Amino acid sequence: MEIDNSTEKRITGLRQMKMCDASDEWIGTEKVHGANFGVYLLDGGKIRYAKRSGIMPPSEHFFGYQVLIPELEKQAKLIKSLLLEKLQRTSLHAIIINGELFGGKYSHPLVPKSTQSFTLAGKRRGINAVQTDSFPQYSPNLHFYAFDIKYKETEATEGVVSLTYDEATSIFEKIPGLLYAKAIVRGTMDQVAAFDVETFQTTIPPLVGMGNFPLKGNWAEGLVVRHAKRGLVGWEPKGATILKFKCVAFQEITTDRSQGARVDAMESVRKESIAKAGVQLPALATVLQDRVEYEACLHLLDHITENRLNNLVSKMGLEPFATYSVQPDHVAKSLADDALKDFLKEADNVIVNAKLSTRQEMARYCLFAAKKLVCAKWSAIAARAKEEQTAQT
Repeated sequence: MEIDNSTEKRITGLRQMKMCDASDEWIGTEKVHGANFGVYLLDGGKIRYAKRSGIMPPSEHFFGYQVLIPELEKQAKLIKSLLLEKLQRTSLHAIIINGELFGGKYSHPLVPKSTQSFTLAGKRRGINAVQTDSFPQYSPNLHFYAFDIKYKETEATEGVVSLTYDEATSIFEKIPGLLYAKAIVRGTMDQVAAFDVETFQTTIPPLVGMGNFPLKGNWAEGLVVRHAKRGLVGWEPKGATILKFKCVAFQEITTDRSQGARVDAMESVRKESIAKAGVQLPALATVLQDRVEYEACLHLLDHITENRLNNLVSKMGLEPFATYSVQPDHVAKSLADDALKDFLKEADNVIVNAKLSTRQEMARYCLFAAKKLVCAKWSAIAARAKEEQTAQT
């Protein structure tokens, strides 16, 4: 299935068709830069594998997906069992798990190249890198990333039924070791469109063992954004229910024939959405998936308080605020640093010695929370400073 890129025209059309109202929930998941791949569980217990153009013969190499078959078979059978239980059925003609093959390249000096191999037609073969671009890079090994589940009840049934995102996720989350599309941002279209795809670092490497080996500038390709009701039986959408929100570096339209600066087809939409909803960061749970690390970060964010901000302003004095010699970003950075310092005094060794990517993300979310608080209180602080300055003169 080809997914259209988002553009101002498409978003405007969705709004006109009342697909972007306050009651419409949209879900953005990371768009993995890979190769479309499907796992087919067919009547009779057969499992076949497919690329975008269709089911492949077992002899086709296709990046060396065969190294994943032992794990994929176990996961697919468990998915089938859970789906049958959910539908209260004993059999289905076909179940299709769609996803993306990715990996095969990770250019970090401390990370060795993949040694994954398998036997094909009597010969030992290795994997091929799915993407060879400078970014995003995910892992030296090959992996599968699931993003939806479809099924066909009988051979005579026309078409297939798609599970909604939440229905599929309720199954995926029960499968040990399965990588699947988790919500990076969800809410109204304005909230999703306000997500900054231009500075979105891929969330995948820490999930596949690369957490201690971050790559600078390892930008994600963008988001796949779908309506929460997409696949819901009986729901009749009036427009597109799934779109790609791409980082400009991955846009396929350029302003000149020599492949110069690419066109940001969402620039005006993003600015308007940010003005309405504010900048959105990835959902914390998708970035810190370890429970201890996630809860520790929530505790760190609890240190960003109005009382702490007021104490910081008192230390700085109101004069810099009255004369505009201090900027919100500087105050936010000082607030975040102060919160982080206090947090580390009580943090246990699990957090202090956490992998580098975890510590970086915790600091990033701390600074983001500080910026939100400072921006919310800035006008009041400046007004108070002006009042005090006037009273003194």
